Amino acid sequence: MESWTRVFDDRKPFLAMVSMQFSYAVMSIIVKCAMNHGMSPHVSVAYRLVVASVLIMPITLSMFSVIVSRVERVEIRRVRSQVKVVGTVVTVGRATMMTLIKDLC
Repeated sequence: MESWTRVFDDRKPFLAMVSMQFSYAVMSIIVKCAMNHGMSPHVSVAYRLVVASVLIMPITLSMFSVIVSRVERVEIRRVRSQVKVVGTVVTVGRATMMTLIKDLC
């Protein structure tokens, strides 16, 4: 018989996907109820951006603190490090682009 930690480790991707879908469903229900009670769609978007920023900020700060404190080593000649750098640049670039596009509209 497998240990519970082994069973849980094998199903982490599935559980993460199910929890994300559940959170999207709950968010949609809350937004629908709020709009039915008169909330402006613009206010709803502003709240969603604020909540997303608050939830993402600790992850971003921990990522930068790990790099600055040299806990995570970036060896640019290794593929693993190149993927980390490209992923960080793409993520920050996309977030910046989405912010600028939303501000322009």
